[in-house]
Amino acid sequence: GLTYATDGPRAASLHLGHARALAGLGDSESAVEAIRASEEAADRAYVDDVHDEFGGEFACSQAYLSYLAGSTLADLPSAEDDAVTVLRRATVLYGEAPPEQRSYGVEAISHANLARVEIRAGRLDNVDLGLVFGLSPDKRINALVKALAGVRRELAAPRYQGNATAADLDERIEAFIQDTVTRDLRELS
Repeated sequence: GLTYATDGPRAASLHLGHARALAGLGDSESAVEAIRASEEAADRAYVDDVHDEFGGEFACSQAYLSYLAGSTLADLPSAEDDAVTVLRRATVLYGEAPPEQRSYGVEAISHANLARVEIRAGRLDNVDLGLVFGLSPDKRINALVKALAGVRRELAAPRYQGNATAADLDERIEAFIQDTVTRDLRELS
């Protein structure tokens, strides 16, 4: 794809897709390099009728690019502080965007990934999943349930055993997921 889109948001998105793949393979150094390449591509001006005129699935807002970069950093060992910074930027940008430019799923997953990294870094008090818990059942997409499962894995760390705040958050996530799964099963019948 980078043969055809070398500059602008679309190229930045492609670099971030590459970064996610590299992070999944455990190549942290190359993943960070791909994130930097994404930032450089996003800074270069580029006009694309599909991206600029149609938007929707073709749009790559700064909020979305921050979500992708932050989520990649969240998967890298010892990159918690950078991940928090970038994911916070994503949540702020989504929160400031007009409703028609917001992706409720990506916005919610940004909050979940931010929570996961804050918990891993030992900052449980910084976690705020209010936006996520406020989603109606029809907006609880599978990718969000998976992101919340990642939050629960971090809450299971030995440092949180016996912590009432961690236990309460885990219970709220469990109820949220259970309600989502129950709704999905009802829809099948």
